Amino acid sequence: AAGIEEKVKIWSIDGQLLRVIDGYCDSNVCFSPDNSTIIFSGHPDAPFEKRAIELYTIEGTHLSSFYGHTDRIWSVCFSPDGQLIASASHDATVKLWQLDGTLLHTFQGHTDRLSSLQFSPDGQTFVSGSHDTTVKLWKLDGTPLHTLEGHTSKVVCVKFSPDGQKIISASRDKAIKLWNLEGKLLRTFLGHTDIISNLSFSPDGRKIASSSADNTVRIWAIDGTDFTLDLDSQLDTLIDQSCDRLQDYLRTNPNISEGDRQIYLGNS
Repeated sequence: AAGIEEKVKIWSIDGQLLRVIDGYCDSNVCFSPDNSTIIFSGHPDAPFEKRAIELYTIEGTHLSSFYGHTDRIWSVCFSPDGQLIASASHDATVKLWQLDGTLLHTFQGHTDRLSSLQFSPDGQTFVSGSHDTTVKLWKLDGTPLHTLEGHTSKVVCVKFSPDGQKIISASRDKAIKLWNLEGKLLRTFLGHTDIISNLSFSPDGRKIASSSADNTVRIWAIDGTDFTLDLDSQLDTLIDQSCDRLQDYLRTNPNISEGDRQIYLGNS
């Protein structure tokens, strides 16, 4: 986890703080696929020499620093095999690095700051999203494959499907778009009433989750069906439904003793 206190904290899933790394960290942090290392981008308000991408072991040992971007680094990620690192910056470039900090390629083509990138599942290509309203698909040698055009405002998030055959993108135009690898627009998902902040495919690739500043999370089927979770108005309803189901379970489950049943339901 990276926060405004400019530190990286590593936690166990039961909530135990395992380690704190000082490093002028911005909001971007990523584990390597084998969970042995992490990368994070330096805070934009830090001294210039601290604005690098930093590579650490999860034990807190510093391995490499990556210098080259001339503006804020907005997104960092490992390749699926963990041997390469890609970074996207407000300087409108993507850079591809070896683990020792060697710069392999600088990808130029976007005309405004970069906001998001991700490697394809097979590690042969990656996708980038930009404030210039476009999404671009690239080969690792720097060759641009396709430019995906259709959004009318800044692109804020891009993701590959688990099988690597589709791409989703979200924009400040409040739309989600689904594309194939040839750059053809397959579907536009409309429903959010404010900026979309993040996207994710389900593991089977059949659903998309989106979160927005309109205080909703929406679950979409690939065919466009929308299952909306309103974080404000539906929370009380969900709690009430959960309590009702729990009470039904306690009343009807034959494996619960009558004494325990009365303890649990005594105040209901």
